[in-house]
This record gives sequence, C-alpha cells and structure tokens, in this order.
Amino acid sequence: MMLKKSAMNRYLYVCVVSALFFVLSNALYVDQIGKYDWTKNLIGKVELVAFDSSVSISKNVFVATDKNVVASISAKNGNINWRRTLAFNDGKIKSLNHVRDGIVSVTEAGVARVFEASSGVTKWDVNLAASKTEEEFLVHQVAVLEQSYTEGNLLVVLTNTEIITASLSKHHPKVKSVAFDQDISGAEYNKLLIDSQSSQILHFQLELRRGISVTVYDAKQLEIISQANVQNDWLATLDTVAVLEGNQLLYSCNEPESEMLYLVDFTSGKVLNSVRLELFDIESVASIVSVSNKDVTTHGPNVLLLHGQGKVSHIKVDDGDVKIGWKKELKSLREVVTKQLGSEEYSFFTSIDNQDVTITAMSVKTGLTDDSLTIRYQLPANTGEISSIHINMFLKRTTPIGFRALLTTTADTVLLVAHPNRLAWQRDESLASISSANMLDLPLSDGDAGIEAEFEEAERTSVPDMFAKRVKAQASQVVSFFKQMAKELDEGTLFKHKTRDPLIQVEGLTRDPFSLHKMIVVVTKAGSLFGIDSLNGEVVWRYYSSLLTDRDIHLYVQRTTAHFPHPPQALILGLDPQQQLNPVLLELNPITGEVEDKTDVLGGIKSAIMQATLLPNPDSSHLRPLLLLDTDLNVHLIPKTAETESVLKQLNLYLYDINSLTGLIRSFSIKSSNVAKPTWSVTVPNTHRIIQFGGKPSGEKIDSLGRPLADRSVLFKYLNPNVVAVLSESLEQNVDRCSLMLFLIDAVTGQMIHSIVHKRSQGPVHLVHSENWLLYSYRNAKLRRIEVSALEMYEGKTQFNSTSFSSFHVRPNPPTILQQAYIFPYGISSIGVSKTEKGITSRQILFGLKKGSLFGIPRKLFDPRRSLHPNEKHREEGIMPYSPEVPVPPELFLSYNLTLEQIDGIYCAPSALESTSLVFTTGLDLFFTRTQPSKMFDVLKEDFDHMFIGAVLIGLFIAALVTRRLSQVKQLNKSWR
Repeated sequence: MMLKKSAMNRYLYVCVVSALFFVLSNALYVDQIGKYDWTKNLIGKVELVAFDSSVSISKNVFVATDKNVVASISAKNGNINWRRTLAFNDGKIKSLNHVRDGIVSVTEAGVARVFEASSGVTKWDVNLAASKTEEEFLVHQVAVLEQSYTEGNLLVVLTNTEIITASLSKHHPKVKSVAFDQDISGAEYNKLLIDSQSSQILHFQLELRRGISVTVYDAKQLEIISQANVQNDWLATLDTVAVLEGNQLLYSCNEPESEMLYLVDFTSGKVLNSVRLELFDIESVASIVSVSNKDVTTHGPNVLLLHGQGKVSHIKVDDGDVKIGWKKELKSLREVVTKQLGSEEYSFFTSIDNQDVTITAMSVKTGLTDDSLTIRYQLPANTGEISSIHINMFLKRTTPIGFRALLTTTADTVLLVAHPNRLAWQRDESLASISSANMLDLPLSDGDAGIEAEFEEAERTSVPDMFAKRVKAQASQVVSFFKQMAKELDEGTLFKHKTRDPLIQVEGLTRDPFSLHKMIVVVTKAGSLFGIDSLNGEVVWRYYSSLLTDRDIHLYVQRTTAHFPHPPQALILGLDPQQQLNPVLLELNPITGEVEDKTDVLGGIKSAIMQATLLPNPDSSHLRPLLLLDTDLNVHLIPKTAETESVLKQLNLYLYDINSLTGLIRSFSIKSSNVAKPTWSVTVPNTHRIIQFGGKPSGEKIDSLGRPLADRSVLFKYLNPNVVAVLSESLEQNVDRCSLMLFLIDAVTGQMIHSIVHKRSQGPVHLVHSENWLLYSYRNAKLRRIEVSALEMYEGKTQFNSTSFSSFHVRPNPPTILQQAYIFPYGISSIGVSKTEKGITSRQILFGLKKGSLFGIPRKLFDPRRSLHPNEKHREEGIMPYSPEVPVPPELFLSYNLTLEQIDGIYCAPSALESTSLVFTTGLDLFFTRTQPSKMFDVLKEDFDHMFIGAVLIGLFIAALVTRRLSQVKQLNKSWR
C-alpha cells in the first residue's frame, strides 16, 4: 500500500512539474534568434602574441590572454576564428608559439597543449608536472627546437627544478627531463635558448656576484655537453647580455670606473676581447638588443646598444673584433625589437609622443630607412597608453620588407595598424572584465519632452498660455509625423520594421513606448567606462582614465532620464583597495558619455573612504546626494548644499560595514550631517572568513504582503528591508571539518534573526536576496555536488504593523524561518533574479552555469514549503511535491544553444511591460536578452492574425449597419400599418 502511494506521489509530481513548465516555459523559435538578444564574444586582455610563420603574410594572429584563452583572430577584420578556454587550475598561460605542428601553449603549472592552427582542435595535451606538486613546480621559459619532419619538433621547457623536453609530432609525446642540483631563481635571472643546427639546448643562469653559468645540453639525450662559468661580480641583469653566433657572449660592465664591453666564448668561459665604451663615445648601456628569437642560429654578429636618452649604437663582432657601426638618436624612444627573416635583419624602433605612435623599421646592417618602412599612427581617444608592441615582419616585392604592428594598451584595447597610418581593426577587450553595470532608460523624443515641459511649467503658466502651447506642440507633432511618413515613403521603409526588434519601432537613442531600448553603462576593471546600445550591443561612447586603473570602481546613478529637463547624472568613485592613494571622483552623463573630473570635491576628506551610498530621498532637482563615510566616521555629502544637508537631517539613516579580512560586521547611525556613531558590532568566529554577503535591493517593488493559504487565511511575509545575509567559510578545508555559516542580521539593531551551519560544505557561494526570501548555492564537499538552499521568512498569520516597518518595534514572536535544500546538476558561476516594473510577475531565478549557459527557472520550484508527502491543502495552494533534484528542461535556457564563457555577473532591469524583464550577462562573453517569467500577457503575439481580426471587425461593422437599416425599414413599415 505504501509503495503504491509513493508511486502515485511520484506520478503526481511528474505531472505537476510538466504542467508547470508547459505553462511557464519561454521557448524560442529559430526565426526569433537575434531579434531580442545579441552576443559579443571577447577574449580578454592580450598578453602573448604569435604570428603565422608558415606563410609570407600572416592571415591570422594567435593570442593568449589573462582569461586563460588561446584564440585565433583574423588579421583582416579582427574577428575571432576560434577560441579555446583553458582551466584556471592549469595555471596562467606562460608561452605561446606557432610551429608547423600547430599552436603550442604551456601554462605555469606545466600543462602543454598543441592546437590545430586552422580550427583550434586540440591535437594532444600532456601534464609535464604530473608527478610533482604545484608548490615545487613552476615554468620559467619555453622554446621550440625545430628539427626535421622525421624527427619532429621538440618542446623545451625550463622550470625551477629541471629542463623538460617533449616531442611535438607524436600523438603521445615522449617526455624527458634532467633535474638541477638545486632549485634555480626566478625567470629574470635565467635565459633559455636553443640551437637547431647543432640540436642543443642552452641554459644561461645569472648568479649575483659570481657571474653567468652556461650549460649546454644535447637536445636528444638531455646530456650535458659543456658547462662553463663567465666570471664577473658586477652583472645584475641579463638585459645587458646578448648571445651571438659562434658560441659568443657579449655583455657590458656599467661600473663607473670600468665601463667595458666583453666578448666571451660561453662554452669555455674564455674572454675573447674587451673594449672600453668611451672609445665608442657610449655612456652606460641600458640594454643590449639582439634578434628576438630563441634559436641562436638566427643570431648574427650584430647587436644594438641602448644608452642615454633614446641613443642607439650598432655593434658588430667580426672575427673576435668588436666594431661600432652606425649611431642614431630617437626622441621618445619606447621599445626596440630586432627581427630576422631570411637574409633580412631589421630593428623596429617605437617612439611615443602623447598619443602619436611612430614605428620605424631600420636595417641592422646599414642603419637605413625610408617612409615606406615607417608607420605613423595616432591612438584614438580613450584607448589608454601603449603597453606592448608586437611586430609582424614579412617580405615584399617593392620594398625589402613590410610589417604590421599589433598594439595593446593599458585600457586592454587591441589594435592592428599597418603602413602608413591605417587601422586594420580594433577590439575593446576590457569589456571582458566588467566590474559593474547599470541599464538606464533612454531620453524622451522631442515631442514627448515638450509635453513633459508643459507639466513642469503648469504651476507658473496661465490656462490660456498652456492651451496655446499644447495646440502649438500638437501641430508640430502632426507636421513632424507627415514629414516622417513622406521620408519613409521615399525610402520604401514605411511598412518595414525600423529595427530588428518588432516591439521597438523608434529609431535612434530615443525611449520607446515599452521602454525595452536601454543604455547599458558598464565599468571595467581596467578603468574604462562604456555606454552600450542594448538594441544591438554597439558601443555608443567610451571613456578611459588611468586614475581608475587598479582601483575598486563604483557607479552611482544620481538622476535618471525620467526628470526632464534635468539631464541624467551619475558618479564614478574609484577607491584604492590598499587605502594608500587618494580617491577619484568623476561626474558622468550616462547617455552622452560626457565626463567631468570632480576629484577636487574630495579634497576635504583626510581619511580613507569606508562606505558610500546614495540617499533615498532626492533634492528639488531630483538628484540623490551621495553620502561618504570615512574611517574617522566623518560624513561627507556630494553635492554638499544647504538643501542636501536638510535632506540628510530629515532621515534616520543607518549604514553597515562588513570587513571580509577581519570578519568584523558593524553598524553606524547618522543623525547629523557631520559625524556617524557606532551602534553595534559583531565578529564571525576566528575559524571562519567572510566570503559573501548581500542586502536587499533599494526601492524594490513588492506586489503582495503575504501568500493565501488553503484555509483562506494569509501567511504574512517578514518584509524587513534592513536584513543582511552574511556567509562565512571555515579556514579548515578538510572534507570532514569544513563548514559554511549563514547569518541573517538586522543591520539597524544588530539583532541575529537567524543562523545556520552547513557542515561538510564549502564555497564558492553565490546568493540573491529579495523580498522575504534568500537563495544561495554552495558545494557539498562530502557528496561532491552543488546544492541550492532556499530560505523564506514569515511573520505568521497576524501582521504586526500593516502601515510601516521599524526594526526598533518589539515583536511578540520572532519571524518564522522556512528552509529547504535542493541538488543542482551543474556548476554555478553566478545567480540573479528577474525584475519587473510593478513586481506582479512571478520571479525567475537566473543561473549562470559554468558549462556556459544562462538558465532561468521559476522561483516556485525553490519554495521551502514543498512537502515530501503533499496533502490536499498543498495541492489547493499549488505547491508541488518536494523532490531534491532541480529539473533542467532545455526550453528554460535563455541562451538556447549559445556558449557563454566564464559568466561572472547577471544584471536585470524592468521594462514598461510588466511581463518582461531585461537581462544582461557579463563575463568573457556579453549576452543581452529579455525574459517573460509568466509569458507575455500584455502584448499580442507576433503570430497574431491581424488580418483575420480586422476582417471580423469590418464584417461586424457592416453587419451592424445593415441590421440598423433593416430595423429602420421594419419600424417604418410597422408604423404605416
């Protein structure tokens, strides 16, 4: 009997869940892809670059980024050909090379991979540190020894403990290694070179106050061929050391009394020649530049000495003699790179003067150049300063060589420029590291703005004047309407959609009736600000400030576009995480991108800023002042006026501060405009550290104060806007001893509302906090799975105060806490929740999955009142039976078949349609879409048969006329009887 009842419950659960998804599913048709959503694929900050060496002119650029991405970019237009994301557990990508076998990447942890250059398919991968721990293994440098096709190329890796080789041509590469007697120092004191002609590996190690140790290995057997020590006690860097042909080493001594150039045979350590620098009229050498290739067979007898302010001297070694060639002096010299291709050897000099970049190619042998070998390019505004330059040199018919330059900037912008000053393409890769985003309504059209202006002037204008203005405004609108119709008739676009979105038929950056068209303002970790058009993902404006680099950047929208004629306004606050640099404050128009530096307003702040928040009440110009609290508990207002100070005095304001490092949680009371007073503090146990916290969104719309029960009573929600959720993780990471602790604290009084311990659980933790519920995810370490815990707070069946809420009111009973956990089948990288204008529509929980998808599921599935054995009351209330596994139907994937890499943020905004919420997802990819958790109930569907309903209405109208006429005739005939 019990088995039959259990089977019936399971059957009931399947039916209810299927019906729920059938009703709430928001599936997408194929022809709708790209109408309501868009995707922008990114790669991250470019750190390593390799050009295709198999052809004369590289058609593709291969890059490795800080997001552990290996990608191929078209050199023609900058589009991504393919992209592969590597696991962060493998360590940062240390090396990237293009060889005939494909693209070779090696990470710091020793994971080597070979990708097919055309498609990005992984040919093979191998863990070079399989038998070692991460603490004792670290990759310093990598080189590829090119050999014959039968032997196959050889990957050579220099680590802190050994030299490792791996054959590239084999599907299962054979790995060899030779260990050092002791761990070597950092990469800056070591240089790894190879000799493809002699099949040798060269290791140069700088030992301070002892000299340079040179070890030559046989590449096939990894046996030591020779070992020598170049004695000197002054050399402090390998920048002034160059390896030349014929086993020769050239280095400089910059000691004040003995500035010399030494030529040494590095196989024996014997000094072949020494020359005083003063004979060449050269002062202290900053660096020696030779061919930027790790194969010494390409190193000729020529080097360049960089000295003084932009001075370059050519040195040639001829049969043991050190001779000087040509000399040059270049202004604003930034970087020198020497490239060798065939018999041609050229040096590329980069000079930067403000935003003007000049790259000159000069023959190393002759020192000659001309305009055909010079690129002069002016960096676009707000792209930052040049951080690295990568040269692609190729042979040409008209001139000896040609070249292109790949530039990366401090704003994470990537540009490819060619002769004479042509920009091939540009990519804004700082969008891959967005720290915060906000979606704002666009401004009104001119006609709507005129109507708004009438209401603004209503109190100061007489009725006849208002009537005259209204007639004039509407006449102007009629004229504008017919002009627009005439224009569309001429262009043939009258009966076509103005945009690709059928619900947005207003062109330009103008608010549409449904408020679906937004301006997305994003702030990046690189210090850039962007205004993105939500309709197509295009960048409308950008701004970059070096003052914002390496700071915690916060965006505060003080005034939106809803208050015409006042322009929208936002503040950008940049704080130093170490609290050593002064804060930066910028005033921004989020629609136009106009920025004004307001840092001087912060001149009166002597201590570090601890907290910043917008006041809930605006001033007479609809501007919400920004309140700053420093570590000395002084209060500062921006802007500081008599009106804003009076706004603050009218408020009974409390701020809370959570220090994740110390575990201290405290609150402050602000009852005057000068100073804050501490009210309470609490510290998490010293065995834990705070990893996540979150309060409720300010100004949140709540549709209902309770939920109806089966007995016709109401279970009232505990709607405390001051509740803060704090999650801490144990320092102990052992599976049996790790734990998570959740605290629900009233930020005003410090009252502990609820606390719970999740044993054998650990982070990462993601949470969303809204209304009377909290939802957070964590990892169950014992069972090795992701779990989602849902928590709801209720006052009970009697509401304590139905008009207002105060944390100081003494309640007869504490709130009732209901909590339940669920098993989630995928890894979670971010959690969000949908928002609508009135809060009437059912909420949808949005999950950013580690597998690269955006998944939306009704919050109803996380109802903690779901029972394992439901009764009639549960069924009447529409509560589904409890099942621990969260179902993942494919129709609820908002990203359908797209792959969104490394999702780290989900931002939602309401539209004027109550059914629709706008969703913006950040990460390595940007994705924008909209969702209807309760389906679109306030707009007719696209497939609605307008022709049929029109024909029906016309038919009814005609029938009404005919019937009326017949009725009149009948009545007339009746009257004549």
